[in-house]
Order: sequence, then structure tokens, then C-alpha cells
Amino acid sequence: KMSVSVAGKNKIVSVDIPEGLKAGDHFTFTTRGKADIDKVIASTMPTVPGMEVVSSKPIVWATVTHAFRGSSYDQTRMGTGIGSLLQEAQAKILEQVIDAKCNACLGMTFNITNDSSGEYGNNKVVIVTAVGTPSIVMPLVQQHAVVATTLPVTFYNQ
Repeated sequence: KMSVSVAGKNKIVSVDIPEGLKAGDHFTFTTRGKADIDKVIASTMPTVPGMEVVSSKPIVWATVTHAFRGSSYDQTRMGTGIGSLLQEAQAKILEQVIDAKCNACLGMTFNITNDSSGEYGNNKVVIVTAVGTPSIVMPLVQQHAVVATTLPVTFYNQ
């Protein structure tokens, strides 16, 4: 992993460094923007109405954590901060779905765990784990339909 600063904002990203490079060498890489993630269907349902699952891949998961030294104020504030942790975990999963060349993540579940340790339990950590199945879905109208007609046939005993 490496730290990158883009437009004054630091972000830690995982990058495959080309073989043969040594310290001080330069290389370029691209990262995925939020627009790509917005194209992926994310659902807690096993299927999406009006769509058919045509392929699925092994499950993916992502975990995000937030640690803080807890006063009662911080604990109350953390209750409203869970949403951002859920969004971050979902975004990490959707990046994996794109890497798997899928357009949907189905059956998503989220688990929120907290732990208190240290003297008087003041050291707090909140762990959010998200799990889902990368899938390829297609609208039913795009499926190759087979149209068949039948005619009644009368059979006679001979």
C-alpha cells in the first residue's frame, strides 16, 4: 500500500508496482472513481425484481474499523457515525465486485461489532463487516427469449 495525495487529499491505495522498479523510480497508475461504483447494483435481496441472475462468483467481504477513546459524548456521537462506516464497507465490496467483472452484489449483509478495552473500558473500537455475492444480472427483457407455438394434435386409437 502507498499513500497518495490528489488535490490536497491523502488517500491510502493498493497498487501493483511493476516488476523491476527500485526506490525513486516513477510509474503511473489509475484509480477507480465513485462513478464506477454507482453503476453497480447493491442489494440485500438474493435477486433484483425484473432481473435475472446469469452468473455469480465467490463471496466478497470488507471490514472497516473506527477506534476512539470513549467518553459518553464520543459514544453517543459514534451512533450517528455508523452510517459512514457502513458506506465505506459497501464501497470496498463494490470495488471488488467491479474487479470480478460483475454488475451487482446480491445478498449483502452487514455486521457491526464493538469492543471496549483498556482501563475502565475507555478504549473503544467499532468494526463493520460487509459480505455479498458478486453477480451478473440482466433485465428479463434482454434475455434471449424462445418463442414457440403449438398446435393441438388429436391421436386416434387404431
